[in-house]
Amino acid sequence: MKLRKFQTEICNEVFLATRSSNKRKILLMSPTGSGKTFMAQEMLKKWLLRGKRCLYTCHRRKLVNQTYNRFMSMSPSVMMGRDKRFNANSMLQIGSLYTIKNREFEAPDVIIMDEVHYGYKTKLIQGIMERFPNAIFLGMSATPIDNKGFLLEGFNHYIGKYQTQDLVEMQWLVPPIYYCPVKIDLSGVQLNYSKTDYDENELEGIVVDSKLINTGVENYIEHGDDRSFLGFAVNKKHGKLIAKAFNDARIPVGYMDSDTPSQERLNMDEQFVDGVIKGIISIEILTTGADYPHCSCIVDMSPTKILRKYLQKGGRGTRLFGDSYNESIFNNKIDFIYIDVAGQVEEHGLIEARRDFKFKPKFSEVLDQKLSIDGLDNLENKKELIATISKERYVILKKIGRLLDLYKDKFYRTESDLMDDIKNFLDKTDLFWYRQNSGVAQYGYALKGELYQFMRQMNPASSSYLDLTKFVGFINSIKQRFVRFTSVSGLADVSVFFRLGSVFIAVEAKLPRGKLTKHQAKTFPDMVSRGILLFFAMTVMDVFDAMCHLEQNVILQENGDILIKKAIYDLPDSQIEKYNKFKIPLPKHPTNHQSIKETF
Repeated sequence: MKLRKFQTEICNEVFLATRSSNKRKILLMSPTGSGKTFMAQEMLKKWLLRGKRCLYTCHRRKLVNQTYNRFMSMSPSVMMGRDKRFNANSMLQIGSLYTIKNREFEAPDVIIMDEVHYGYKTKLIQGIMERFPNAIFLGMSATPIDNKGFLLEGFNHYIGKYQTQDLVEMQWLVPPIYYCPVKIDLSGVQLNYSKTDYDENELEGIVVDSKLINTGVENYIEHGDDRSFLGFAVNKKHGKLIAKAFNDARIPVGYMDSDTPSQERLNMDEQFVDGVIKGIISIEILTTGADYPHCSCIVDMSPTKILRKYLQKGGRGTRLFGDSYNESIFNNKIDFIYIDVAGQVEEHGLIEARRDFKFKPKFSEVLDQKLSIDGLDNLENKKELIATISKERYVILKKIGRLLDLYKDKFYRTESDLMDDIKNFLDKTDLFWYRQNSGVAQYGYALKGELYQFMRQMNPASSSYLDLTKFVGFINSIKQRFVRFTSVSGLADVSVFFRLGSVFIAVEAKLPRGKLTKHQAKTFPDMVSRGILLFFAMTVMDVFDAMCHLEQNVILQENGDILIKKAIYDLPDSQIEKYNKFKIPLPKHPTNHQSIKETF
């Protein structure tokens, strides 16, 4: 066999990446049935010709043996327990992850990891990468992602141009046909301890329902076209009930789980391939590494919130039954049927849908993009940028990042909804401003007595807007560095005043189409003219930007003094646009604030 065009492109991209010292830990996403093992074989041949010592890892004994048989022409050695095929002098070792972990051997130059997502949770993959830091690493998987859908960490280059949809269009995989007979309600099912998937015990209480199981059997009878199929269950109890339901319906199936003896598995494999049994019911044991090209139907009764598991289950049906699409048609496999009795299509979308996988954000999706560290091809630049962030700010960014993602692209219909989110954001961060130790860092502090005193000082006759002279005097009388007022006529709807020396900062929440109130139209220009910095927040992100502006221009010294840069009055462009929108004059550097220590 020769490499197909897309396979040649993938191999060339791998070799090109290895020329760069910053891209020697490569993560390859290539769909089930795309020929990852064959591509690896061709790349290994070239590396071996260059005198490179190579290691190919597998997570299961069966896969080690399959790979050994495929790579026989390269005189491989097997590193698996006490296997007699081990040869310490061989330039190509095929090893199981557990044996590699516990055995000393000559350091390889190239390490290819099959089904790289296995062994990641138990740190086996990371341990190998740490043990051989100078090696070229190539991690291969149809789903090289963690339980939350992020690309596996530890790699610095990602190759994922060709996805299932592309290979279906090029007729190197068969397309799926979907039947989704039920809408299963899992809203009340709790998540497991890691908060990534459904709790198995609670899920069992729903899926073992005989009506739901019979729905799967009936839909296979109606839509399965008597095809060879794989069925997926939640746990052993569920799997045995499914197998019984199929057999009771005179559809012969086998059942396989982690307790099934090796010889029984081999016998079941042969019966499945020979057509003695129509299907095999399993839990997760057949989600990866199960190579059944004749399988053209999946009966999925196992709900999961983990995208990787869903794609792996669907991938069992995409393989061609032959070396070409025409040969697959001749063998009566033109497509495969996916019978969804688990709500998976609704949860995750179509199996063949294109997906933009990304590495886990350093802080969050919003912050990584804002800080320009979300690119995949500038890992070293990202490290340099992150290294410039102070420890204090790093902690705050970690804390704030996930909160900001909650409000990403959120559309607000009412100003009160926006104000609620801003309040929640500030409450959860426990700060108004990055430098917590510069003052009271608790949003709920009320200053009730001082607020009552201030309200009494206000002149009722001039209540159309605040008497700012008295207001500034009141603020100066308070020792804390900030004070908050809410829903006071003439002030911002959500007013947050920070006392930084003699600089005061207010935040006003407004919808994009919002307008100033009559009182605000009078008060806000007067506030700005007196040196009060006013920020408009149309999103929660605007509040974060205000925090950034303060942090860049306010420095707390070790003795407690605050140094304020003149540039604090040079508002960012996003705020200048809002000032222009509301026809408010831009702030000027005040000359009468003698308490500001201008050292910049």
